[in-house]
Amino acid sequence: MPNTKTSAGRGLEMEMAINAGRDIINGAIDTLQRAVKELQYHLRDFDNDTIDATGKAKRLNWCMTHLTSNVLGNCRLDLMADAQARILRAHDAIKEAR
Repeated sequence: MPNTKTSAGRGLEMEMAINAGRDIINGAIDTLQRAVKELQYHLRDFDNDTIDATGKAKRLNWCMTHLTSNVLGNCRLDLMADAQARILRAHDAIKEAR
């Protein structure tokens, strides 16, 4: 029979890991929503008839730079991977305790 204190601790670890995962996903959603607004801003400029081909190409470059430099980093994939690992470690600990 597993130790109740240990089982409760493992359950708490799982709950904390799941909450961390949820927080990271919500943070990524916020980042992506801000990115959509930024891209919409650039699209309005891009669609402006007074902007020539070079200007349109620059706006596309700004969008690519924003997506690769700001969005990916701000989604915090490192923290998402950490939360994933924590959930699996907690799951394995609970499974082993049974």
